Amino acid sequence: MKKIILLALVIMSATLANGQILYKISGNGLKKASYIIGTHHLVDETFANTIPGLDKVMKSTKQVYGEVIMSNLMSPDTLKMMQEAMMLPDETTIKDILDPEHYNKLNELLLELVGTNLDNPLLFSSLGKMKPAAIENQIEALMYLKEYPGKFDPNKGIDMYFQNQALKERKIVGGLESCKFQIDMLLNSISIEQQVESFNCLLDNIEVGKKQLIVMTDAYIKQDAQGVIDAMNMKFGNECDELNEKDMEKMLTMRNNNWLAIMPDIMKKAPTLFVVGSGHLLDETGVITLLRKAGYTVEPVK
Repeated sequence: MKKIILLALVIMSATLANGQILYKISGNGLKKASYIIGTHHLVDETFANTIPGLDKVMKSTKQVYGEVIMSNLMSPDTLKMMQEAMMLPDETTIKDILDPEHYNKLNELLLELVGTNLDNPLLFSSLGKMKPAAIENQIEALMYLKEYPGKFDPNKGIDMYFQNQALKERKIVGGLESCKFQIDMLLNSISIEQQVESFNCLLDNIEVGKKQLIVMTDAYIKQDAQGVIDAMNMKFGNECDELNEKDMEKMLTMRNNNWLAIMPDIMKKAPTLFVVGSGHLLDETGVITLLRKAGYTVEPVK
């Protein structure tokens, strides 16, 4: 019996060693260590209680930097900007820009996820007027709710948690990029034609999309950042893979390099906890790799 327990502990330790989401940044002239933690933007704040070593890290840091300042994201001006960016121009609707086959697939998916579809005038008046990229984000959230019921509260997300805790302790809260940058990147920088192409890929491969979401979420719950990356790189086995690679380049690689340009100065000012999506951490173009190339020592928090 003792051997079985010991084996289980060894396996669990090995899993945790390979599956970190919390890392320490030191060296390269830093007087005090900073840290970086990966998040899953749909996971709620209670998950923070399961992360080993996090309490000590939060006490030792003087400021928290997220992708954006979350309170700014929820401000009336930003919400208005976001709402305007989500909508199709003029009187155009999603029915106008999708071919009949994919419009029917969208209706079937909505019926499965929320019990109604765009034949419902109330739903059509809001969702039907959104850009494909905006609807795609809504669908991903709905799929998450379907697979993990009761686990999503937009006001109690894990990204928000770290900034709220910092504010309670009168620490500095900052953002690696502006809310406007994120909104433009997600909704304004991609042509409607490209958004349709990407959205059609999701509708044509919805079962793969669901599997990808589940694998990615389960990997994150196990605190396995590499598993999150592997899920994000999951292949569809068709022309959609090329589109996904372009999206990854824009959503991850470009932003990681942008962040690395400003992170050194932030860490010099005070020991910092950086809070970013887990997909930004590892891989050859991830923040951790870039920090190491810049001369920092980055190691898992034990």
